[in-house]
Parts: sequence; structure tokens; C-alpha cells
Amino acid sequence: VAQENIEKFCEKMELDLKGNFHKPFYKLSGGMKQKMLIAIAFAKNTEAMMFDEPTANLDKQNSLGFIEMLSKLKELKKTVLIATHDILFDELDFVDRYVFLKDGEISA
Repeated sequence: VAQENIEKFCEKMELDLKGNFHKPFYKLSGGMKQKMLIAIAFAKNTEAMMFDEPTANLDKQNSLGFIEMLSKLKELKKTVLIATHDILFDELDFVDRYVFLKDGEISA
């Protein structure tokens, strides 16, 4: 993965990469770790992406920024799987399908 791509997506996620460049990953806050992992995932530019609780540890503004980045993937015909407790995702225009689970059973 090209460093320029990671930097571009860190900027989109409002992560100050240069200011935190010399910190070990484990010393970053939960939100900073989440932003970094999202930036790396988008920088790889794969046909399919999978996220588990991608908006955990993100504030509302960054969650909306992530969702905006996701919406552009539909135009590129990318496949995205998301496991989340955030009910916002089922209301978005770019979501083709969703499954609700309750106690390990499909509820909707």
C-alpha cells in the first residue's frame, strides 16, 4: 500500500498522521487507531472490504465522514460487509442489503 494513499485517507478521517507518526500504534487513542485502520483499508483499494464496528470510538463527525467515504464505494461497484450495532447504516441510500440479528437469529 502506497504511503501517499494512506496519508490521503488519514486526512479524510481527520487523523494527524505527521503529528503522531513516531507514536507506537498501541499508544494511540481508540479513535485514532480506528481512523488509522480505516485509512489503511481504503488505501488498499480492494474489490471487497469488511469492517467490524467501524464507527466504534469515532465521534459523530468522523462517523459521518466514514459513511461518506463508504457511499463513494457503491459508485465504484465495491463490495462492503459491515458488522455493527449502529442502526444508522440500514437507513442509508447506498446500502443494498442488510440483516438484523437478535440473540444469534435473523430478525429482519
